[in-house]
Amino acid sequence: MTKQTNPDDFSQRVARRIKELRLGGNEKLTQEELAYRANMDTTSFSRIERGQNPDVRLMTLDP
Repeated sequence: MTKQTNPDDFSQRVARRIKELRLGGNEKLTQEELAYRANMDTTSFSRIERGQNPDVRLMTLDP
């Protein structure tokens, strides 16, 4: 039997983890700085980090 994963739960876990990593290191980054480093649009990155993108995909996070 396989466990079904709710996409909203996944996007919320991703959102929390991104924020933890962005703010928890020696070099605290703004969303804009991290989006730039990840070669992502700032608005898209912000939506992912706030958990407002229920369709977040691993390919988006690790191109």
